[in-house]
Amino acid sequence: MPFRALDAEVVKLGELRMLTALISVAAGLKAAGEHWREAGALFQTKLGEADAIIAAWGITKTLKQAFLWMIDRDYLSDQLLLIAHVLMDKWDETRQDRDHHGPAGRPRGEHPR
Repeated sequence: MPFRALDAEVVKLGELRMLTALISVAAGLKAAGEHWREAGALFQTKLGEADAIIAAWGITKTLKQAFLWMIDRDYLSDQLLLIAHVLMDKWDETRQDRDHHGPAGRPRGEHPR
């Protein structure tokens, strides 16, 4: 086989390889899209099931579960800690204000007329 004919065959193989790669990518995207739709449908089904379970609980059990969820995820302890910090800051501000102005809110030494 002459060199130019071999070179032409190599170019054809390269083109064929590129075409095969494009077809493979397209097939993969199609399968990924199908799986994405299936996953979305499953998510919607499970979300509907969870909504039905929660709706059947009633308000008391729903609030109880929400409270337990907050405890389980440390949300409640974080918020209580934040409240404690805010109260301590306000307490310090109030004490400093009273030390400077006195208990009635007037500067020390001044009396009401």
